[in-house]
This record gives sequence, C-alpha cells and structure tokens, in this order.
Amino acid sequence: MNLALPAVGRHVLGFGLRTLRRLAMPPTAINSHVSLSPASVKRYTTLRRGEEPSASVGRRMWREHEEALVLYWCVVIAEWRPLGPVAPDRRLLDAFCPVCVHTPAPEDRAQVPRTGRRPGSLEEALILGAACCVAGVRPCVQGPVRFAGLVSALGVHPESAATFLARMEPTRDGHLEPVIHPGRVWVRTCLSCGDAIVTDAAGDETRRCRRHARRSA
Repeated sequence: MNLALPAVGRHVLGFGLRTLRRLAMPPTAINSHVSLSPASVKRYTTLRRGEEPSASVGRRMWREHEEALVLYWCVVIAEWRPLGPVAPDRRLLDAFCPVCVHTPAPEDRAQVPRTGRRPGSLEEALILGAACCVAGVRPCVQGPVRFAGLVSALGVHPESAATFLARMEPTRDGHLEPVIHPGRVWVRTCLSCGDAIVTDAAGDETRRCRRHARRSA
C-alpha cells in the first residue's frame, strides 16, 4: 500500500498503531488486519519514550462485548448499509472509518490540516484523522485510532476484538463473505428492560437480554 501521506496523516496513523501496540496487540497481529508491509507496521509500532505498554486485559470476550462491537460497526461505521467490517479486498483497519468506507478517494485531494503537531490523545488523533479522511487522504489514517478507542472504552483485548470482527465464512457459491453484516443482524429491544439487543436475523432468539433471559429460564 502506498504511504505517500501528509505529515499529519503519518502522525495520526502512527499514533493509532502505537496505541494498539501499547494495548498488547503484537505487530504480527496488527499486520494481519491492515494492508501495510511488515516493515511499515514495525516502524509505526515502535514505542516512543514515555509510551509505556498499558496493563493488558484478558482475551476472553463476553456476549455484551460482542454485541457492542456489532452495534458499533452497524450503526457508527456502516450506517446500516450492506457493508461488512472486512471484504475480500479490504482488511479490518483499512477503513474502520465512516468516511473512508463509504467515500472513494477523490481524484484531487482537498486541503489537509497544515500542522506538524503530533496528537497527544485519542480524541485529538480522531479529530486530525477525520479531517484527513474528509480531505481525501488515502489510505485511511484514522481506522487504527478509532478501533483503539473502541476497544479501550469496552475494555477488551484488541486482538480478540479484531479477530471477532474479521470473521469470514463461505457462501453456497464458494465465495467468502463477512459474518458480521447489517443485513444479517437485527437490533431489537428487550421485552423486560427495553435495552438494545443484537440477534441473528435468520434466528428466533428470545426477545430478552442475557440478564433477563437468565431470570426467566
């Protein structure tokens, strides 16, 4: 993948990849979810002075974590359009971004932020990254940042979350398609508490969340 990025784009991309590294996601795992060369990933994931690894979280994900990941993709990124987190020609972090996943790169790049400032937080990196994506900077530079912020908020291991979102399965004609897809899930409300729950569109699961389903069992 061509990395002819403006300085601010390189800073944002590096910040996101280093954050995933700090969250105990090894470079080899990062490389499997982004279309960068191993050398580029290694360079971008080299931690700087003061960027100490965070305390790692367990790799096990609960059902609540899985539902949150599905909802985030369907609502925030895909905006309920028929798109999966991955595709045969797109890895998870290539466009984990509501701008890049919907809008092809324009022929002429618009003005990008002219700043040499390196982002100091996920929030700042997202703001700068979003401006790059809107301006037509490709490849996407805010995907890793957005994904790092999501797993940090949920308290899940980034490698486990990435593996869950990137699942593919063969169709009847032998092609691969993503398991998570807005057309394959329903978002319903629990009959007991009204919270949103994610169910398989082809299934007939209970209309109660896991907490209330256990009580009624």
